[in-house]
Amino acid sequence: MLDAPYIHPLNNRIMTTVEEQPVPDYLAKLNEHERDQHIQFYPIPHIYTVRGEGGYTSVTTWNHTHFSHFDADAMIAKIINSPNMSKPTYKYYGMTAEQIKTMWSQNGEQASSAGTNLHSMS
Repeated sequence: MLDAPYIHPLNNRIMTTVEEQPVPDYLAKLNEHERDQHIQFYPIPHIYTVRGEGGYTSVTTWNHTHFSHFDADAMIAKIINSPNMSKPTYKYYGMTAEQIKTMWSQNGEQASSAGTNLHSMS
């Protein structure tokens, strides 16, 4: 089940389960390769095997090697001290550091879950 039902943006159907979601396979079909059938994804611990053999680096892991670790506390301190915090139209207006951190954590969990669900639809 999904965390909450939602209306699919393309067909306006109310979606309630992952199984009901359309498989996002446009690019997979456009760029199909015979080796695709031999790839298996394991969400925990986020690894792939090809013909049962491991040792491959996921795109997510590879991307992480190109960026420094995100320091949420340092970034939140900058946001809290920003002149924008006094503007009612600012995204973080009226929020405490803890509220911002909680929001980011929830957004991260949702994005991670969506990515894992995308892999499981193949």
